[in-house]
Amino acid sequence: MRPLKRISTLLISIGLALLLATLTNRGIGVYESSVFLRANETRTLYFYLQERDTIIIIDVFPLNSSIDVIILDLTQYLNFIKNKPYNCIFIIKNKTSGVAPYLRIPKRDYYILVIKNVSSKDMIARIRIAQKVLEWGVLKVSCTVIILGVILFIISKIVESRRRY
Repeated sequence: MRPLKRISTLLISIGLALLLATLTNRGIGVYESSVFLRANETRTLYFYLQERDTIIIIDVFPLNSSIDVIILDLTQYLNFIKNKPYNCIFIIKNKTSGVAPYLRIPKRDYYILVIKNVSSKDMIARIRIAQKVLEWGVLKVSCTVIILGVILFIISKIVESRRRY
């Protein structure tokens, strides 16, 4: 049963290499966009976001202005524009400049930020999205490959012990 043991060793090695590469490759990716909004105007911004921990930083000018921000995935955005019921990933109401609460993006996908000027005057909004670069998808794959390798190794040991008797 040597081939099974070789495959299990290879899988464990690949899984550990992926795990090490994922854990050592940390940083922050930042996406930024600015929009001009007339009084009570609504605009949309599109972002491709990863399944990661996310921080949204909002700056509005003039400083006494405020905005509402709704984060939707594509399906919910289509419901939103058709005036159907929708579920938002995250909502920020009446926000002036500052950091929005921490959120977790559930999956890799295109996300739409619906931005509404709730002030009575024109304004500029700058949205920055910062995401930690820890790649959850690769982390899950590496752990799965390690577990599969360990299971194959155990099976090879059981088969090897039965052949001896």
